[in-house]
Amino acid sequence: MEPHIEILNDLVAFDTTSRNSNLMLIDYIRAKLSVCAGVRTHLDMNADGTKANLIASIGPEVDGGVLFSGHTDVVPIDGQQWDSDAFTLTQKDGLLYGRGTTDMKGFVACVLSQVEAWSKSDLQKPIHLVFSYDEEVGCKGVITAINYLKAQGVKPDLCIVGEPTEMQLAVAHNSRAKIWFDATATGGHASKYNDPTITSAHDVMTTLAGTLMRARQDYGVVLGDEMLGNASMASTGVKTIYTNNVIPAAFENHYDFRGRPGITAAALENYFSHTAQAAVVEYKTLMGKSGHADLKVRVELANPGFKCTDDAAIKLGQLFVGNGEAITVPYVCEAARFWEAGFVKTIVVGPGNILQAHQPNEFIDPAQLKACNDFLNRAVTKITGAKLVL
Repeated sequence: MEPHIEILNDLVAFDTTSRNSNLMLIDYIRAKLSVCAGVRTHLDMNADGTKANLIASIGPEVDGGVLFSGHTDVVPIDGQQWDSDAFTLTQKDGLLYGRGTTDMKGFVACVLSQVEAWSKSDLQKPIHLVFSYDEEVGCKGVITAINYLKAQGVKPDLCIVGEPTEMQLAVAHNSRAKIWFDATATGGHASKYNDPTITSAHDVMTTLAGTLMRARQDYGVVLGDEMLGNASMASTGVKTIYTNNVIPAAFENHYDFRGRPGITAAALENYFSHTAQAAVVEYKTLMGKSGHADLKVRVELANPGFKCTDDAAIKLGQLFVGNGEAITVPYVCEAARFWEAGFVKTIVVGPGNILQAHQPNEFIDPAQLKACNDFLNRAVTKITGAKLVL
């Protein structure tokens, strides 16, 4: 069995679903690194000591070099129908099945399989590794890892996040925000709906939905990005207290927003507050209602997005992947956290297809792992100036 597949076999066996601890997997990685000469490691624990980021450095303690980043957690298998044990690496029809094979233990396995060779090579610049927790629930762990890197003065020439891109160079993804519209109204007894003083929070929200639908092109352009395209908003949930004979006085609608990298929660709240108030005016005009009706907006920025505009970083990425134009990806990932923190020379390249991520019978093609190993060697050779001892 090839070293990277043997390591992937071990990694998949750890159930690092985000609700669980990742410490057993982190201990495994740390043990792997401990036998490689000159590898410096640091454990960055969460507040209750149940999870950790592992940060490692190889080579001279100087500026520059390359940083490889990958998360250790995976999504749940609850409710999914698997044809094999999700936490046992299973080879079938030339593919490798198991939770996390694509997202993203395949990349982590490739990196770990190379560390011994890197540690024996004459590196002129360092290699930094970040293995994080809780990416799948908000890219939480990597934030403190980045804070540690900054405190240590780490300034890599290139940061590479190994999310699945089928080994294509990805240079941007949208921001993501959670947006709540909270409607309030007078409400009342259902038999009094024709009373002009009675307003329905549900009807106010329905008017808002129509306003957003008609304004989709406008807000898509204003809040979108020329590289990534128009912004989008999907209604993902509603909440109210209702009975058969009550006109609701409160109603909540939740939206998932994807848009311009770097946009702030305040900017989104300001923009959609105007939309909300326009919907209230429209509602009262259409319904002829004089009762109370209002819409408030709440925004939580879940991911700031990222967009690499550094020409040198993009050219390096293109050199290492050896094919094609730079692409954008539809998902969010830890690249945004590096970008937000000032690591602007950040790209995303990794093995596997995102369509397999989070799915039952998740798999990766071994050819993708081989391509990843080749990519890693090209990146390290070029950036660190070393002749690798393979």
